[in-house]
Amino acid sequence: MLALVVAGFVLHPVLRYEPSIVALLGAGLLIAVSSAETGEVLSEVEWPTLAFFAGLFIMIGGLIDTGVIDEVSKALADAVGTNELGGSLTLLGASAVLSGVIDNIPT
Repeated sequence: MLALVVAGFVLHPVLRYEPSIVALLGAGLLIAVSSAETGEVLSEVEWPTLAFFAGLFIMIGGLIDTGVIDEVSKALADAVGTNELGGSLTLLGASAVLSGVIDNIPT
């Protein structure tokens, strides 16, 4: 099943399926051939983590649609200018400081 899903990811431009559809089809087929109890499997799912990532993707999608990400990236590109080394080191340093203060996933 893993080989089929990986092949689906590699071939998704040719097959014209989004990667999310390939992943869901693989998960559905795996559940169909599995002998595991549905309730047992659902009790093992980390629902808070899934809710966190769903909220994160929704928030980022909203920031993209409203143009916030575009404006921030333009402002940062203007601030860095042609100094790519300085921009890279600033990004690296800011990431290190932020990951020390807040959790790595939101950083």
